[in-house]
Amino acid sequence: MNVTAPRGGRAEWPALLAPESDRLVLRDGSVAVLRPAVADDRERFQRFVQRLSPDSRRYAPVADAATPHDVVSRFCDSRTPGERFSLLALRQHGEALAVIAAACYDVTAHDTATVWLAVDAAHQGRGLGTALLERLAMVASSRGIVSFVSTERHTDTEGLALFRDSGFEMHTEASAGAVRVQLDLQPSATAIAAIDERNRIATVASLQPLLQPRAIVVVGVSRRRENLGRRVFQQLLHGGFTGALYPVNPACAEIEGHRC
Repeated sequence: MNVTAPRGGRAEWPALLAPESDRLVLRDGSVAVLRPAVADDRERFQRFVQRLSPDSRRYAPVADAATPHDVVSRFCDSRTPGERFSLLALRQHGEALAVIAAACYDVTAHDTATVWLAVDAAHQGRGLGTALLERLAMVASSRGIVSFVSTERHTDTEGLALFRDSGFEMHTEASAGAVRVQLDLQPSATAIAAIDERNRIATVASLQPLLQPRAIVVVGVSRRRENLGRRVFQQLLHGGFTGALYPVNPACAEIEGHRC
């Protein structure tokens, strides 16, 4: 079976995907840290691998939870993007950063690289996999790599959907129990439109806490009604806001029935 996604006209990569950008806004409006993997990430990457299901590791460069040290070290070395490159998405977990998604490419020919990515089960559905794929593609493209290849299980509908919905031109070839996927990394108009739409959804979601908050704290609410903080507080109180309101004034126990 061979399937080819439709080709769009050529376009430029969005500036938002610049490799040096370390802030990733997700589909639900939350934020993760995005950066290349380095040697200091070996232990946190190993912990991430241990949390993955066996299916998530099946076609990975990390074949099992007890990944050899040299494989981990190879993954956490992004100094030669012309040969291999790894990206990590991280979130604060307690007092330390934890890996919540990881992706890498490994060049197998002068213009082709194998690609692997995985997302922690607790963080799936937020667009992490697609975001990592987009940024990996930009780095690879800048190094003369024109296509990514990956081997996926027939039953891995989510993984295949991720590649299909990326917007990159996609070719598939089925064999016994697996599908070989090839992505054209040239930024087509279709791919850029898909990237722009994903960024729009994430941006709108990230603004929702500001524009539709569940609670508001007003700092500097005085007993004096002419005080600016008091006037802001009153406007919120009588202006139809239905969430929780918290005035801040260390000299008062409450203002207008609201605990300070």
